[in-house]
Amino acid sequence: MRDLSNQEKHESSKLGKQVEALTSEVKTLRKDKERLSAEVTTLQEQQIDLQEQVRGQQGTISLLFHGIMLHRKTMCTYAHGKNVQS
Repeated sequence: MRDLSNQEKHESSKLGKQVEALTSEVKTLRKDKERLSAEVTTLQEQQIDLQEQVRGQQGTISLLFHGIMLHRKTMCTYAHGKNVQS
């Protein structure tokens, strides 16, 4: 009887330590999750900012391209007009 009681106490102590270890691990994992969630939010905000910057740059490039094409067309028209008058 006494051996059974000691064995149960030992098993109970062992299980208590396992519960403490698992509780500690859960706390650590929750903190990690919160930290990583915050990091994901920050990265998503940065992604949105970068996408807006890319769109802005694409708009600038498009305007420059159209300006260059208009300039070329004007120059070709001017050069063609000069040749015709010469």
